[in-house]
Amino acid sequence: MNAEQLKRLAIDLRHQPPPSPHVRLGGFVTAARSLLKCRAALLGINGPYNYPPCGLAHSLRAFTGITPDEFSRAS
Repeated sequence: MNAEQLKRLAIDLRHQPPPSPHVRLGGFVTAARSLLKCRAALLGINGPYNYPPCGLAHSLRAFTGITPDEFSRAS
């Protein structure tokens, strides 16, 4: 994904929090939150929210077998 597409899809986490970990994306809890935190981190607008390391994102990655780099590239 190019930077312009990423900017349109990202949420500035310096000004608003990511969604609850209970919000599902593709049937996975924490996926929506992890995705938005990852996009924000790639753009440097993640504020106090880390990606990685993050315990909830780690649980998602451990369950799916996706590495942090693979998740970032797909974001």
